[in-house]
Amino acid sequence: MDTMTKRETLTAGDILHCGWGSDMSINDYYEVTRVTPSGKTAYIRPLRKTYAGNPNDMGGCRAYPMVAGEGRFSGDEEAHRVHHFDDGRAYLWLSSFEFAFPMDMAEAAYGCHEDHND
Repeated sequence: MDTMTKRETLTAGDILHCGWGSDMSINDYYEVTRVTPSGKTAYIRPLRKTYAGNPNDMGGCRAYPMVAGEGRFSGDEEAHRVHHFDDGRAYLWLSSFEFAFPMDMAEAAYGCHEDHND
């Protein structure tokens, strides 16, 4: 990596998006709950999502992260190492097929296509 490239940092409150699926389109959303002082580890919690439509319909629907309210979380806090692309963008490697990327609130308000049909 070029030492002049500015590395993106994650902060508490950031919303992360992970889209996955080979025959289906599935979206998972996470909220960064805290980050270690070094910035190398982020703690995240999965967020519930809402739908405009039904993900089981033939054309799918839009999925939106629940970003406010007491009941927005759907699981426990997990720690993940923060990785960076060569251009400095941050991401979390959650599993062999899941990578979570920061999303801005305009993107969250627009939602993401989700389709559970395979």
